[in-house]
Amino acid sequence: VPTKVMNKATKLEEKLGDIQNRFQIFNLKYKILLLKNKISENEYRELIKRISDVLALVTEVNNAGFLETKQEEELKKAFQYEFNFDGECIPYFTEEEKDELLIKKGTLTEKERTVMESHVEMTDRILKKVHFNSCYKDVAKWAVQHHECLNGRGYPRQLTAEELSLEARILAVADICDALLATDRPYKKPIPREKAFLIMRDMAEKGNIDSKLVEYLEKCI
Repeated sequence: VPTKVMNKATKLEEKLGDIQNRFQIFNLKYKILLLKNKISENEYRELIKRISDVLALVTEVNNAGFLETKQEEELKKAFQYEFNFDGECIPYFTEEEKDELLIKKGTLTEKERTVMESHVEMTDRILKKVHFNSCYKDVAKWAVQHHECLNGRGYPRQLTAEELSLEARILAVADICDALLATDRPYKKPIPREKAFLIMRDMAEKGNIDSKLVEYLEKCI
């Protein structure tokens, strides 16, 4: 999995700088239009304020874990804006930037998420070539199932509770705990242990992971 996808900490990453530079150019162009008397002082102030407000919205959304309905509505309105004068027409955002800003949860687009989720299939292909002794003959299967959910909403094969072994369930819970508490993830900071287990208990209540294993793990650590 490409590092650019695996370590993506925000929705836009370096594209936020591209937007900031573009908006700065818009500000300068509007200033030139004002000095040439092609727009009024009031028009200039309104345009500059619009750019400032949109940039503040973009910065807020870029760093948020979830996209709220109000933010989505404001973004879609902002997507209609463009610098347009004397035949020069420049949209505020590219199509790729729009897609990334409208990510509902996390930082990955659908395309990037597909790339990220491919790691389990790669795991399967690699481990099937390894010879394990009889005690570990199911290791490849367990490893591939660490993103499956008891309610069938996981990946890659949408397996259900009846199809998931205890070992696969243990790996799933351990993997989520590690992701929440890890100190070595460049795309996120660790969260407090209490909050991590609140999240995991919520996931268990929704039928994603085994509640008993969450309880056991919390007692262990």
